[in-house]
Amino acid sequence: MGDLGRTTALMATPDGLELVACPLCSGSEHRVLFERRDHIHGVSDQLFKVVRCHHCAFVFVNPRPDQLNIHRFYPDEFYDVNSSAETILEQKRDTLNARLKLVSHLAPGSLLDVGCQKGEFLEVMRRRGWRVQGVEFSTKPPNLFKLPIHYGTLSDAPYAPGSFDAITLWAVLEHVPDPILVLRQIERLLKRDGRAFILVPNFRSIPGRYMRHDDVPRHLVMFTPRTFTIAAQKAGLVPLSWTFGDDVFSGSTRGVLNFFAKRLAGEQMEDILAQNRSPAKWKEFSSYLAGKPSKLMRAVDLLDIGVTPYLDRLVNWLHFGFTMTVEVARSRSSDTECS
Repeated sequence: MGDLGRTTALMATPDGLELVACPLCSGSEHRVLFERRDHIHGVSDQLFKVVRCHHCAFVFVNPRPDQLNIHRFYPDEFYDVNSSAETILEQKRDTLNARLKLVSHLAPGSLLDVGCQKGEFLEVMRRRGWRVQGVEFSTKPPNLFKLPIHYGTLSDAPYAPGSFDAITLWAVLEHVPDPILVLRQIERLLKRDGRAFILVPNFRSIPGRYMRHDDVPRHLVMFTPRTFTIAAQKAGLVPLSWTFGDDVFSGSTRGVLNFFAKRLAGEQMEDILAQNRSPAKWKEFSSYLAGKPSKLMRAVDLLDIGVTPYLDRLVNWLHFGFTMTVEVARSRSSDTECS
């Protein structure tokens, strides 16, 4: 990931971390909600603090990897760099179709996909008549479809204000150190009647708040519908609609009964997280208790499999699902300022 803009660091630490002010309100007082390690990629064994701002209730990692060290937390497997063009389209067919559904009410025009990785969504949109551009902050993912992709930041991208009918950020904003700056850049690049579609994890969810599904430390900031709305408004954007569901990006409650059964049985949170967030340890998460095979856990897992579809539909309907996509537009006040 590149330097997308940053809040001011309050203090650097010897281990490559930086203590920062709240990225939403610049407050310096916060409390620690929990600590967790990089269980998904295992780049480091460091414990990272997830904190909540006393003033605005925004949740973020603090201290966090500084801009010289954040790149090492994005190994090649994060980008799946070895997939071919047609393979990636087939592998992601369902999620790409889900993205298409979210933007289907728009007529083809000019599209910018921020954090476009290998250009797969751009290619799908190009085939449907859109004029496409991409921004990718890392040079690791290959440009599989030979599309116009700017490798760098939005700040140094060669786009004029008001260039795009649609801008998409699929699971990108939670990775950036200064999300309000990025949202302001989105507002600047949108046409007056343009739309942006921004997918972020929802911290006001069972997987986010209790099962700690955010990909720490790559997820630097963690939104709720309330704090996302505040960030959007600060950037001159207004949310138009909210979609909750795991069609575009994984966000199911699968495993929640396993999780709470293990907690009630006295397993340590750190051990449960290591099992739940590591594919290699899923068998232990689903059918072991205290490190040993358990008939009780196998029964709990079968029950969890049965209730998950119903629970997912319920929490998404209540807007408590882990994955939320927000359609935003420029606010009228920002239009007035530009006229």
